[in-house]
Amino acid sequence: MPSTPKKDRRAQTGSNLRGNPLHAHRVSLWSQRSAPFKRLAREYQRQVRALFSKAELQVAANLAATVQAEWRRAALQAGGEAAKIASLKDAARRKLDRLLARTLPSYRKLQALRRTSLREHQRIHTRYHAGLPHDQVHVNIGDVAPSDPADGKMFTSPFPLFAVSQIDEGGIVAEDES
Repeated sequence: MPSTPKKDRRAQTGSNLRGNPLHAHRVSLWSQRSAPFKRLAREYQRQVRALFSKAELQVAANLAATVQAEWRRAALQAGGEAAKIASLKDAARRKLDRLLARTLPSYRKLQALRRTSLREHQRIHTRYHAGLPHDQVHVNIGDVAPSDPADGKMFTSPFPLFAVSQIDEGGIVAEDES
């Protein structure tokens, strides 16, 4: 005997609204909200492409591969010490930055361009979030109750746990007497 009811072949799924207007509305909102970010990304990529030639990019890729290989060898020797691996990674990043600054004449311009782009991204992000309700955007850590209260009181549910039971294998609550 099957545990599920027979499928009704006449039943139709989906919305009775034609054209999926909710999806179209969400796509419209998303495209409006993401347009400034996409514009900023296109402008940044255009400016970066103008800074370096293909030969300089190849030199930078070779330097990055060399530094990464050195870091991997050092990380293997470090074993499983996460703090040591993280410090090795930071040192490798600083070394790559120094090598790129020495080798590529436009690398400092790239760093300045990256900082400018990040500031602009932050400005757009702040302006975007200014239109949203504050309680949906930001949670103060002080607003969250501590997990271990100082007064020793523990939270208990207003109903016994045995009042909620799951019967089927799918995890659907079949009975809730709370």
